[in-house]
Amino acid sequence: MKRIAAIGLSLLMAVGMAAVVRADNPAHVERLLTTGACYGCDLSEADLRQAHLIGADLRAADLTGANLQETTL
Repeated sequence: MKRIAAIGLSLLMAVGMAAVVRADNPAHVERLLTTGACYGCDLSEADLRQAHLIGADLRAADLTGANLQETTL
């Protein structure tokens, strides 16, 4: 029984750690892509490859680790 509990705890921790890896806020990404306005947004770790962001308001936005490959800014 202890072994099953340990396995369950290990799986729970792995799932919890995986959730931490993706830090961006999906609502902020959607707002940026649809309106171009995202003042103070959490876009960390966001996948913004090939996005057209010319004129976008990204003041105070967190872009730490965001993928900006082939993005126009």
